[in-house]
Amino acid sequence: MLMENGEALNSLVPVPIPGLLNVRALSGTGASYHAVDCVLLVSGGIKCWGDNIYGQLGIGTVTDEAMKIYKPTTIRDLQGVVAHSAGETHDCAALATGRVACWGRNMFGQLGNGSHTDSTFPVVVQNIEDAVSVSTGEYHSCALSETGNVSCWGANPNYQLRVDTVSDSPIPIELPEISGAIALAMDEIVACAVLSSGTVWCWDFYANEPNGPIVNVPGVTSAIDVKIFGGFPCALLSDGKVQCWYVLPQGDTVPAWVSPLSTVEGLSDATSISASYSHACALRANGMIRCWGQNLFGQLGDRRINDGYGWKSVAVSGISNAVSVGAGSGYTCAVLDTGQTKCWGYNDAGQLGDQTTNDSVVPINVVGITDAKQVIAGATYENIIPSPRVDTIVPGGSKNSLASRRASKLVILQGPSNR
Repeated sequence: MLMENGEALNSLVPVPIPGLLNVRALSGTGASYHAVDCVLLVSGGIKCWGDNIYGQLGIGTVTDEAMKIYKPTTIRDLQGVVAHSAGETHDCAALATGRVACWGRNMFGQLGNGSHTDSTFPVVVQNIEDAVSVSTGEYHSCALSETGNVSCWGANPNYQLRVDTVSDSPIPIELPEISGAIALAMDEIVACAVLSSGTVWCWDFYANEPNGPIVNVPGVTSAIDVKIFGGFPCALLSDGKVQCWYVLPQGDTVPAWVSPLSTVEGLSDATSISASYSHACALRANGMIRCWGQNLFGQLGDRRINDGYGWKSVAVSGISNAVSVGAGSGYTCAVLDTGQTKCWGYNDAGQLGDQTTNDSVVPINVVGITDAKQVIAGATYENIIPSPRVDTIVPGGSKNSLASRRASKLVILQGPSNR
C-alpha cells in the first residue's frame, strides 16, 4: 500500500488510496512487468498507479523500473471509458463511442493501431467502431462488438488469433468460430467460453494449429460466467455455486483433457466471481465475500498466512456489505455499498493503494475513494500443469512463483457458434 509520503508497504487488510474520488470501477494486474492498479471514475476517466517502465500508466512518459508511481495519476486524453483491461505490459479501454484505445508496450502489435511502436498514451485500435467490452491477454487483445462478434490482435505464436498463420497482427482480425457466448476467460495455455445454453467450451493455445479442438466441459450445464486462476477455470453457476476444473493440452489434433469437476466448498449464493494467478473470490448475495486458493500473502482475507485450503473457501474478515470484489496478484480488493474500497494481501508495488509497500492480512481502506461502484482486478496466472488424469486437482504454488508470473485479463466475449 502507499502512504501519503510515498512509502510503499504490504498490507493484509484494505487501506485507503489518497487522491481518489468519484470512482466507479477498479482494475489492476500483478504481472511481472505490470504491477498496476487502475480505477474507473464516474466521469468516465481512469486513474492508475504502479509500474510504468513501458508506459502502462498512459501518462505520456515512462518511469525507471526501480521507481513506482504511488499516487493515482490520470491517463491522458481518455474519457467515456466503459471497460478496462490490462495485459502483461499494455492496457486497453472500451469507450462509449464504440472505439477501443490501447497504450503501453507494442512489440507484438497488441495496441492494434497498425504499428509495433510502444505508446505512453492511448492510441485508437483500427477498424473497431462498435465495441462494448475489451479483454487483454498476455500479449494480445480482443474486443466484443455490440452485434456479438469478437476481433483480436497482437501476438499469435500459438494461434491465439485462430487464423492460419503464427504471424503477429497489429490490426484486429475477426475470430471465425466465435459468436454466441456470454463470457470468456483466457490465460497463457487455455481459453474457456460460456455459451447462452449454460455450457462451457475450452480450447488450448498449444494445439499447434489455427483451429484446434474445442472441448465441452462435462457436467457444467448452467454456467453464467467463467474465470481462470493458476490454470484452473472456475464457472459461476446460476444457482450460486462455483465449479472448477483443469484443462490439460494434448497436442495438435487431440482434444484437451478436462479434469473431474471440483465444487468450491462454502458457496451456494455467489453472485459474481473474480480470479488471479493464485486465488479466486466470490461475492455472495448477502454482501459477504469468500475466497479460495493460495494464501501466502493473506490474500484470502481470513487474517492468516498459509498455503490455502484447497477447494474450501473462507470468509473475508470484516466485510459484510460488499457490492464488488476483484482478485489481483496476491491481493484482493472490494467495493462496499458505502462507495469505499478496501484491499488486502500483497503490496510490493503499492497495489493496496495506501502509499506503502506493507502487506496486510485484513482489509484496509483505499484512501480517497468514496464513490466507487465496481472493482475489476487484473487477473494473473502462472503456468502450473498438474499430472494428467488425476481424480482431484488442488490449487497450489509457492511464494517464489511470483517472480515468474504472467498476466491475463478476463472479460465477457462471444464464443463458438458451431457448438
